[in-house]
Amino acid sequence: MKCLDTPILEDLLLGRPRVKRWLDKVESTEGEVATTELNMIELAVLAKAHGGGLNRRLDALGALRRELTVLPMDAETYRAAISILRKNTGGAPYPGLLVAASALAHGATVLLTDKKRALPRDLGTLKVQRY
Repeated sequence: MKCLDTPILEDLLLGRPRVKRWLDKVESTEGEVATTELNMIELAVLAKAHGGGLNRRLDALGALRRELTVLPMDAETYRAAISILRKNTGGAPYPGLLVAASALAHGATVLLTDKKRALPRDLGTLKVQRY
């Protein structure tokens, strides 16, 4: 399973064709995609920050949520976050830490994100693919 990070989901919601083509290719060749509860919360906050049309953006976010598997923030995520923190002695950026921990705890093998997302250095078996 691949886990979609907030920047990719935001581009999807904004209708950017480049990310849609890229994601279609990922899904057709590499299987299931999911996201995390934290990513959904970040998208709701971003929808509010964009100003007018909030209800339309929140409706689109709800539709996206129904299409995706949303990985929970739970005790498994907590344990994965602690493990990541122990491996990253210089600290780990938040919220990248929680997104990676949730993905790792719930079986994702790859985190799909953009070039800007700050993430911990050592994520164990979770690989990062940037577009």
